[in-house]
Amino acid sequence: MRYLLILTMITFISCNRNAKNTNSQSSTINIEKENIRKAIINNYDFFDKNDLSDSLTFNRYKTLFSDSFVLVPSEGKPLSDKETILEEWRVLFKENKAVFDLTINRIEVSGNLAYALYHYDEKLTNIKTNELYFEVTQSAIAILRKDELGEWKFEALRYN
Repeated sequence: MRYLLILTMITFISCNRNAKNTNSQSSTINIEKENIRKAIINNYDFFDKNDLSDSLTFNRYKTLFSDSFVLVPSEGKPLSDKETILEEWRVLFKENKAVFDLTINRIEVSGNLAYALYHYDEKLTNIKTNELYFEVTQSAIAILRKDELGEWKFEALRYN
């Protein structure tokens, strides 16, 4: 009877420890998902809240992307020159005010990699004339990688 009691206690403690580990892992994943959500929102909010014509601000914007960032357009070949891609965006947002209405549909995390599925309504208005430059609804998938400092960076982006 005594051995049965000891065996039951060991089993209970083991099960309880495994439950705590599972809860801990789930909590960590939820924290990472929230950090990824913030990284994605920060990317789109950056256009709305900052002047990318300022070099220091633009350099801060570039840190949201990994050095190996790849843009996969809906047509044509993937673009892998981060500096060229972001410089084109800089010119676009230097002349046009962007407003994004962003909805994140799903985020999945595995170690230091994650992907996010989301969609957004984008409206660009010419800063000088206040005329509508374009308005579009897009779906996107982003792959993010956590760097050595624990920051989530865009690794690849595809939108249509």
